[in-house]
Amino acid sequence: MDRDRRLLRHLATREGWTTSSALAAELGCSVRTVKSDVSKLNDRWPGIVQSSRKGFALGNRALLAEIDPAGANPVPQSSEERRSAILRALLMGHRHVSLEDLADELCVSSVTLTKDLARVKLDMAEYGLEVHSRGGLLQVVGGEANEKRMVSSLIFDETKGFFSQVDVVRGYFPDLDMQGMREDISQALERHQLFLNDYALANLMLHVAIVLERNLNGFGTPKDAEQSCLSLEPDVANLVRDICDTMERRYATTVSEADRASFGVIVSTRLETKHSDTAEFVGDETLGLVRQTVSRVYDEYGVKLEGEAFLIRFGLHLKNMIQRMSHDIALRNPQTTSIRNDYPFVYDIAVFIAQELRRMTGIVLPDDEIAYIALHIGCLIEEQNVERSKVRCVLMSPSYNASGISLAWRILRSFEELLVIDGVVDSVGRLPEDFRPDLLITSMPLAVTPPYPVVEISPFLGERDLATLRAHLEMVRSEKRRQKMERRLRRLFSRELFFCGERFSGREDAIEVMGDALIAGGYARDDYKERLRERETISSSAYLDVALPHPLDMNALRTAIAVSVHPDGLDWAGTNVHLVFMLAIHPEDKPVFRQIFDFVTEALFDPRHMTQVAAAQNFEEFLDTLLSYA
Repeated sequence: MDRDRRLLRHLATREGWTTSSALAAELGCSVRTVKSDVSKLNDRWPGIVQSSRKGFALGNRALLAEIDPAGANPVPQSSEERRSAILRALLMGHRHVSLEDLADELCVSSVTLTKDLARVKLDMAEYGLEVHSRGGLLQVVGGEANEKRMVSSLIFDETKGFFSQVDVVRGYFPDLDMQGMREDISQALERHQLFLNDYALANLMLHVAIVLERNLNGFGTPKDAEQSCLSLEPDVANLVRDICDTMERRYATTVSEADRASFGVIVSTRLETKHSDTAEFVGDETLGLVRQTVSRVYDEYGVKLEGEAFLIRFGLHLKNMIQRMSHDIALRNPQTTSIRNDYPFVYDIAVFIAQELRRMTGIVLPDDEIAYIALHIGCLIEEQNVERSKVRCVLMSPSYNASGISLAWRILRSFEELLVIDGVVDSVGRLPEDFRPDLLITSMPLAVTPPYPVVEISPFLGERDLATLRAHLEMVRSEKRRQKMERRLRRLFSRELFFCGERFSGREDAIEVMGDALIAGGYARDDYKERLRERETISSSAYLDVALPHPLDMNALRTAIAVSVHPDGLDWAGTNVHLVFMLAIHPEDKPVFRQIFDFVTEALFDPRHMTQVAAAQNFEEFLDTLLSYA
C-alpha cells in the first residue's frame, strides 16, 4: 500500500486532529515528508486533508470513498477491532475472502493476520464453524444456521453497556442539550400525570432529537406531509403540545403538525394497548415495508426485530425518512463514524436494511441516515436484552396522580439496575387481562390478590420500603432464573437416559453403557465414546463428588444429558463420585453448556444436597430433588 493511501486511511480513523509528528511516526517518515504528502494530496484532490495549528484531519470523507472505497471506513486499530472486522468479512461479506485483500484492508502484515485468525477460529468453533483456507482464500464452513447464530450472538453482545436506557441518544446529537431534553419531557409527563419507562422515553427522545436536528439544519417537514391525519387522545395531545412548545422555546424553531402527531404516536404505543389509530397514521404501505424488511433481517441474520410498538415507531421513522429523501433532504449525523466503529455488527444490519429499502423503493440512503437506523435497532436490542435480566414491574398508586408518577421515578432511581416500570395505574383492573408483570408494586391495599407477585410499600418510599422492595426484586429475579433453568433441565433430562442401581465397575464401564444409550437414542454420533475417552485422557471430568464427562468439540446430533446415581460411590479414575452427568451438546446449545455446568456444580457443592440427589430411587424423585436447589 502506498504512503498516501496509508496517510488518508490513518486520518479516517481519527475524529479530531492528528499532529504531523504522530503521522510521521505512524508512516515511518519525516515530518517534512508528511507535510509534503499532504500538500500533494490537496493539489490532486482539493480539500481532502484539512490543516491547522493542531495538525491534520480528513477533510472530505465522501471524496475519500470515491478515491479509496475501502479506506473510507476507518482501519481497525486493536486486535479486538480486527477480530470484529474479520468476523464481519467472513460472516457478513463474501463467501470467499482473499487473505491478501483482508490484510491490505486491515493494514496489517500476513503474520499479524494469521495470529488474529487463530483467535477467530477458536471463537467460531464454539458455534460449530470452521475457517478453511485454500489458494489464498478463506471460507467459513459449518452451515448457514450456525453462521446466523453467531452473528445474532455478536450483535447482542456488541450492544451491552451502550444502548442503555436514555443514554442511547446522549453523545449523538452534539448540538442538542439531551440532559435538558430528558428533564423537560420528564417534567411534562409529571404535569400531565403520565408515565413512560426509560426505554419508551429514550425512543421518544430519539424522535424529538431527529426532528430538532433536521430543523436546526434548515430542513423543515415537506409541505405535503405537514397535515396530520391522527386524532390523539386528549391527555396525549396535551402532553405533546407541552413538550413541543418547550422545544420551540428552547431551540427557537417550529415543530410541524405532522411531527407533533408523530410524537403522539410514540407516546400512544406505550400508553395504549391498541395501536389501530397509530398504525393508520404510519400507513399500511410503510408498515408493509417494515414487516418485509424485518423478515429479511431474520432470514439473513437470525435477529428478531419484533414487537408491535417497534414496528410502529420504526415505521414512523421510515415514513419521515422516505418523505425527506424524496425531497432530497438527508439528515446529517456527526457521530456516524463513531456508531460504525463502535457497533459494527449493528451498523451492518442497518446497511442491509438500507439495501432492502433501496430494492423496494429505489431510495439510496447516505451513511448518516443509515446510522440513525442503527440507533433504532440498538434501542430495540437493548430492550430485548433487558427482558432477560430485569424485573418488569407495574406501580399501583391512588388516582394515577402526580405523586404516583413521582414515586415511580424515585423507585427507578433507586433500582435502575434491577427493574423496569412498564406503567403506573390506580387499580389492577386498568391492566390488560393478558398482561402479567413480574411484580406489582403497590402503595395501597389490594381488594383482590392478582395471580403474580405483589409487594406493598408506603407512598413515601422510606428506608424500610427500599429494603423490602430490594428483597422482593431479588426474590423475583431468582425465581425467574430458577424457572428458566427448570424448563431447560426438564428438556435435557429424560427417563430413558436415567440410570439408577447400575453397578458400573468404573469409569470405562459407565462410558460404555451410558454412551451407547446416547448413541442409540439418536443424541450422539457413532464416535461419541471415543471422543469422551479422548477428553478423559487429557484431564478427568470428576469434580468433587460429580463427574461431568463430555467431548471436547460438542457436536452432538441433539442435546441431552444421561445421568447415573451412585449412593455408595463410583470409582472415576481414582475419584469417588456419586453422580455422573454425561453431556451430549448440539452446536446450537453450546451457550447452555456453561449454564448447566455452573448449575450442577453450584447446586451440588453442598454435600447434603449431593447425598439427597444421589439417593433418588427413580427419575421423578431425582429431577424434583435436583430442581429444588435451582
